[in-house]
Amino acid sequence: MSQQNCSLCKGPLVCNEADIANCACCKVNLLQETVDFLHNKTQHQCLCPTCLLNFDKWVKFALNNPFPKRMSQMSPVHFYSENGYFVFTEQYHVHKGNCCGNNCRHCVYQSKI
Repeated sequence: MSQQNCSLCKGPLVCNEADIANCACCKVNLLQETVDFLHNKTQHQCLCPTCLLNFDKWVKFALNNPFPKRMSQMSPVHFYSENGYFVFTEQYHVHKGNCCGNNCRHCVYQSKI
């Protein structure tokens, strides 16, 4: 076991990579689509159970709701305004389906560590 930080929220977590079946991450029930999303589209290694559940929520929402066609349909789920700028949420990034490479504040694809 090793003490690490979640690559999304930076919170502490204990990774049991030597005995993965007994690691906290394996005790979180995820949709297969969430597992596929994490493996195929992100660069994360170790995520805490809370972030895993958040990914599951975001993927589930994206599966059950079409991506909005108009900006007026996107707020507050996909963005919020801050100092006159649009700030895209994690849900927006998951729904979009790929990383733009602009180091977005709420990017779900890249590690923030």
